[in-house]
Amino acid sequence: MEIHPWRVVRSEPGPDLILFRARFDTALHPRTGREKRRLILEAPDWCNIVAVTPDERVVLVRQYRSGIREVTLEIPGGSVDPGESHEAAARR
Repeated sequence: MEIHPWRVVRSEPGPDLILFRARFDTALHPRTGREKRRLILEAPDWCNIVAVTPDERVVLVRQYRSGIREVTLEIPGGSVDPGESHEAAARR
């Protein structure tokens, strides 16, 4: 089955979500022609690292995640600032 792209017919700005930029795209379904409105989240570049201590332990961080309302255990990471290299962000 051949996959066809959805043609965007409208794009509207969404709410300011601090870490993400939101927008609403209305696009035509390629087979039915029906309009579908979708929430699009644009995020800055991001990097994660696997930090290993001299005694070969992996560094993990606990972080509260609002979406799931839980504290998770994960590898360190964060956004890359505009004009910053991914390496510089990882070191930071």
